[in-house]
Amino acid sequence: MSRLKIIWSRCCSRGYTYNFEIYHGARIGETLKDSNFTMVEGVVLDLCKPLAKNGHVVAFDRFFTSIALLDELDKRGINAVGTILKTRVGQPIFTVNESNLPQDEYVAKFGGEPGMGIKGVFIWKDTKPFRVASNFHGSEAVKVQRKQRDGSFKTKSCPKAIADYVDNMGGVDTANQLRSYYERDRKSKKWWHRLFYSLMETCMVNSWITYCDLVKRNCFLEFHDNRILDPTKAAAETVLAVDPDEEIEVQTVETDPLGIYPSSDSSDDSYFDVLNNDVNDGVHLDEDEWLQ
Repeated sequence: MSRLKIIWSRCCSRGYTYNFEIYHGARIGETLKDSNFTMVEGVVLDLCKPLAKNGHVVAFDRFFTSIALLDELDKRGINAVGTILKTRVGQPIFTVNESNLPQDEYVAKFGGEPGMGIKGVFIWKDTKPFRVASNFHGSEAVKVQRKQRDGSFKTKSCPKAIADYVDNMGGVDTANQLRSYYERDRKSKKWWHRLFYSLMETCMVNSWITYCDLVKRNCFLEFHDNRILDPTKAAAETVLAVDPDEEIEVQTVETDPLGIYPSSDSSDDSYFDVLNNDVNDGVHLDEDEWLQ
């Protein structure tokens, strides 16, 4: 989320943006018209529509999490886990005060309305209480490594719901971080300028992640500069993913049949002089030749 614009995004843990929605004020559309969902709950339901009954795990923070949202996601076959405020309605009542919970200890309660899936609320005391709600986790516990103040790591036991939340959360923050490295976003009186540049940077980050998966691991700065400073070379590369077990084939496509643009591999300095800004005009075509 940035100043002057809000973009709701669904990203994987690596920062790849699968779906997004631009905030445009109060929502009075079909999603919320005949339901009791709040605006933020409707955003989650809209972004997660393609994930229904596919076994995916969705993680979100306490701004979105509610018991009603977990119930609806469970109806749609979507596993969900997220931190939750203790003031949210519908949660079970704990007899233990979470502030008085001993360090490295946890408590959990499960329940649900008749006909609804079983939901669990977990409270784990690390350095401070950590409350998580889930619609698919049980009472199982796992071992996790926690970094101490002196830099060492200590093995602790915590609910699997909390471990899965930590593993799956943070994709949106990663996407925002990658976009901010070499962004071209500048202050402007025209709001759509900032929106356009943000979406363009999202496309750049997605392209880089896909390139690393299909071709080779590459520095983001190098990938960014090749696509921005040398677009003719970037446009000439078409990646063909033939078989995951076979070597990826790269096919060079002719993108300049008229010879108007100089080749990026050319050693002739007469085409482009960076210092003098002298650009060769290339081939001049009159109007009849262009029409042909």
